[in-house]
Amino acid sequence: MCKVTKYLILTIIIFSCFSCQEVATTRMEKLHRLVEKSEKNNSFSGGLIVSENDSVIYSAGIGYADIEKKVLNDTSTIFNIASVGKLFTQILILQLLEREKLNLDDKLSKFFSSFNSDEMRDITIFHLLDHRSGLDDVYVHPEYIAGVRNNIPNFQDQMVKLISQEKLGFEPGEERSYSNSGYYLLGALASHIEGKSLADLMKERIFAVLDMNNSGSALNGDFVEGQAKPYKKNWLGKPKEVTITLPGDPPSGAGSQFASTADLYRFYQSILNDNRLLKDSTKSLIFNHYKAMEFDSIKHSGWINGYVGGTIEDGVLK
Repeated sequence: MCKVTKYLILTIIIFSCFSCQEVATTRMEKLHRLVEKSEKNNSFSGGLIVSENDSVIYSAGIGYADIEKKVLNDTSTIFNIASVGKLFTQILILQLLEREKLNLDDKLSKFFSSFNSDEMRDITIFHLLDHRSGLDDVYVHPEYIAGVRNNIPNFQDQMVKLISQEKLGFEPGEERSYSNSGYYLLGALASHIEGKSLADLMKERIFAVLDMNNSGSALNGDFVEGQAKPYKKNWLGKPKEVTITLPGDPPSGAGSQFASTADLYRFYQSILNDNRLLKDSTKSLIFNHYKAMEFDSIKHSGWINGYVGGTIEDGVLK
């Protein structure tokens, strides 16, 4: 039985892989009516791709990328994908694993001396990847907000040190709790090991490899050509343009990259079907881990002021 339809109206950017063998015409008709209804009442605006067995069975642009100029969305429209960008960070770390530049059980203190304290020294790279470090949310730190707004030099280095002074919510590995701080550190780690910016690494090792020409990292929160404006509903239920949270927010391992729906589809097609990004043996680490946790699908969502995004792979773990 298919399990992904309920997610469709909750996301702006979405890739769905159905596990059913046949997709009935009535289901597509229902989906089309749902999309039309969502567009009419302004509850869904963006790009949508639905795929079954590596074939696109539904593709649509819904609503406006720019309401004032009447620019319509399509699957090449660019959106800020917020935390969906964490998926790219995962790929970079696993690529470093393949290149034998790190191990998943390496302690973070091996790379950052500020994590040598009694409280932090047991945090491993795997803990960061799996949200088991006990670290919290870098984005709520007053120092982070001040640093973004004032464009402080060597900002990433300062934030790594600041995160190392957090108080852990639990012992590393004991629990699982979503952590922006953990993925911020993973991005900083990739940059530290390779001696390049995170934006350059993602461009060279993911976007360029897969011809994701509408994806990247907008420095200093700048808009790029083809990017949809951010909107939220006002108290009358009408869309109103808003500013992105912290316009000067630099891209990090925790998210805030940009991509189109079509590019995200290319990304997942590669993860599922070829080895341009990762070897099969490395990908099996991901799938087997999710199976062990008894997940029936792989998904990730993201939110930033004016944008909501998500990806769903259903049937991959069955």
